[in-house]
Amino acid sequence: MSASYREALEWLYSLSARGVRLELDRMRGGCAHRGNPERGLKVVHVAGSNGKGSVTAMVERVLREAGFRTGMFTSPHLHRYGERVRIGGRPLGEGEIARRLSDLREDAPNMPPLTFFEHTALLAFEAFRDHGCEVVALEVGLGGRLDATNVVEAPLVSCVTSISLEHRRILGDTHEAIAKEKGGILKKGRPAVIGVRHPGARRVLNGMARRRGCEPWLIGRDFDGERVDLRRARLRVGEDERVHRLGLAGAHQAENAAVARA
Repeated sequence: MSASYREALEWLYSLSARGVRLELDRMRGGCAHRGNPERGLKVVHVAGSNGKGSVTAMVERVLREAGFRTGMFTSPHLHRYGERVRIGGRPLGEGEIARRLSDLREDAPNMPPLTFFEHTALLAFEAFRDHGCEVVALEVGLGGRLDATNVVEAPLVSCVTSISLEHRRILGDTHEAIAKEKGGILKKGRPAVIGVRHPGARRVLNGMARRRGCEPWLIGRDFDGERVDLRRARLRVGEDERVHRLGLAGAHQAENAAVARA
């Protein structure tokens, strides 16, 4: 680990003291100051209580295998910070991270007081733009409506993977309230894929999508997925049903794969 990389990360992690502060004005101000790097990106935006990381990874891999130059943003990282931002499946290198964070640090006094996550999302948008990514798989950090990633105004498609009672102090005490926060990523006239089975949460998301002219695809109706065995799943989109071998284990990966395929 180089001294410049260590110093850059120390500065970024010092911002963790600002905590989680869900609102979009700071992020919009930071993006505007930096030339709105999020604009022009073709994005698959993924929210949800569970499965959003898996869906984001599956979407990115499928698109990369199809020949697209991909970007992927996920959080948190497992081993090292660069895993959060990937270009063509590869994490950003330490040298590039150090350079980009040092640039953001120098410019920070001219921007709103961005949090750790907001600076990371801004770094990701700039990296995706500069590397010429043709499509970006973008995972929401927390919630959706006020998450820093929601500065993206016209995604190719928005996905909500599932709804459970989590972060209730921040997102709400019911499935329906949490669904409303997650559904904040749905954009007017843009396609929506909803992998939510909870009746109340599903009803909220379906209503939000229709009011925004999204014409949602719903799991169990327009697409679905079920396990065949430990490694294979039967995935259906419309009338097209196929058995796929999954690279991810786990009871819910068939549903996640169905959302990703849809």
